[in-house]
Amino acid sequence: MAPIGMEADDSPPEMEIEMPKEGYIHLSNIMDPYPSPSDKTMVIAFPWMAPFEIKVRAKDNSGPVNVHVYIDGFYPDEPWRSDSIKLESVGLGYDLYTGTLRRTLLGNHELAFVCYDRYGLVTIDEMDIMFLYMPRPSIILK
Repeated sequence: MAPIGMEADDSPPEMEIEMPKEGYIHLSNIMDPYPSPSDKTMVIAFPWMAPFEIKVRAKDNSGPVNVHVYIDGFYPDEPWRSDSIKLESVGLGYDLYTGTLRRTLLGNHELAFVCYDRYGLVTIDEMDIMFLYMPRPSIILK
């Protein structure tokens, strides 16, 4: 039901994934991503140096939206099965939502980017991504 003075919204929110860029190799967030020769999206994480930040632009004509990133599955009827990251808006009036991948993922995973508006309309975009983890180097001085 639409709030008083507003018409019901029948269009889902718009969403654009800025980071990670599909088909690019990312070295955490310490340098700009560069095109992958295999067109596979990869993140080489250096969590001891800089956690990997996810960025999504999202907007809807009905107002603010909620943006989540689900790791290895989006189960709308069984939300307890989903491992997710809720992205936060960087400020009022902005359409940029960010979140940090704080846990270590290794190997191939699927990220589902899900954007909800206040009327329950949903936009979903999925991305296959490979995560590699670079441990902290050990330096021995003699």
